[in-house]
Amino acid sequence: GTTCSEDIDECYDPTKNDCGKNGRCENMPGTFKCVCQIGFFRTANGECIPCDTTKYGQDCLNNCSCAMTNT
Repeated sequence: GTTCSEDIDECYDPTKNDCGKNGRCENMPGTFKCVCQIGFFRTANGECIPCDTTKYGQDCLNNCSCAMTNT
């Protein structure tokens, strides 16, 4: 059969990907993936939203807490 050897960069044209304003598009052979910016995480519907106040970092995987002893 016929094979396609020219990759289309879906990240070049924002209308060809759905990464949104808080996401970053990464082109891959034959496809793309969206990665949320640091301080955001991807919801089930694909939207990147901010971490809550107890999380931080890439995909909100790091825990944090406030030391209230000096307040």
